[in-house]
Amino acid sequence: MNKIAVWGPNRWCNFGDDLQSVVFALHLKAEGYDPVVFQLDRGIASEHDLEVADSVDELLKDVKLCIIAGGALLTPLHLAKQLLKSDFRQYERDFGDLHRGAKKYGTRFCAISMGGDGKIRNTWFWYSLKRNLFFRSKYFVDGTVRLAGDVVQMKQFGKNFIHIPDCLFSLNKFIQVAPSSQKKADEPIRIGFNFRERQIPSQFIKDIHDYAATQSDMEFYFATTHMDKVIEKYGITYEYLPNEDTHNVKFMHYETPNQLIQFVANMDVFVASKLHLGLVGLLVGTPFISYRGMGKARTFLKSIGGDDAILDDEISFSDLISENGLLRKSKAELMEQYDMNLLQKMVDDSWGQFEFCSNIAKEYA
Repeated sequence: MNKIAVWGPNRWCNFGDDLQSVVFALHLKAEGYDPVVFQLDRGIASEHDLEVADSVDELLKDVKLCIIAGGALLTPLHLAKQLLKSDFRQYERDFGDLHRGAKKYGTRFCAISMGGDGKIRNTWFWYSLKRNLFFRSKYFVDGTVRLAGDVVQMKQFGKNFIHIPDCLFSLNKFIQVAPSSQKKADEPIRIGFNFRERQIPSQFIKDIHDYAATQSDMEFYFATTHMDKVIEKYGITYEYLPNEDTHNVKFMHYETPNQLIQFVANMDVFVASKLHLGLVGLLVGTPFISYRGMGKARTFLKSIGGDDAILDDEISFSDLISENGLLRKSKAELMEQYDMNLLQKMVDDSWGQFEFCSNIAKEYA
């Protein structure tokens, strides 16, 4: 059986990166290949019966093709960030390690469902020398991006990428979730949150805790997209987490993609400043509301007619839970905010990412 490597920045044990590595590895496995995944958490690997490589040499030895499974490879990092933050320095070193491995073993790399922000930038200013040399090399072959604007950005590296909607729109082909039980009238409303802490006003957070301390008609679940072990090891503190659990304020610990996806499916609504958990929510039937969201979260919601699901930056928590507030509406009412036909088209089109992966495997592996 032919081995194919799957690379992602999985040392950070981040939900989005882990999930993308898993779905491409499962697709390759279904196609008859033997995938080996770089630094995937052992628990996740065991759940899906996947082989793991801990080093670049272990990953690439005797492998002709390595699929780079999505990820924000086009994230711009100016020189100050690269020099001042150790995790960014490590991120840029990764590209140098991959380039050296490619030259050593002759392995070809193909980035599929690669992420950026759709903007065009001077590659030599916004990306490290290591990233430039790797992307421009003969070992880095043409792949796919998930935002149309990034096609032009990849031309700056001399590569002809094509645009296909995010691979995670095809999530339901790989991971199944149990339908949430029918909610009883007297059960609390279950609200999931995933926030970049610095983007959310402290008063908004305080109002949630004050309400939870005196009322029992709502339960608040704050999810992180990183595993506890890397939060502690690397000091990852950008996501808001409560100091302690109470009867109706909970910290949702990320353990595996399947577990976190099931959690999102069990919520009545998911409010986030980031995209991935909200996108996953819509795919499993949970409304996604963007509060002080990043540009790609807002762009995505607008693309499926979900303008009403983008909250005003100055909205208060009391506005959201008032008698006619958004968080008082049922799951079914909130799902009416989106054009599900547009979402389904993205789901259908996104399968092109995996068809592309199959074709690349046939060509190089």
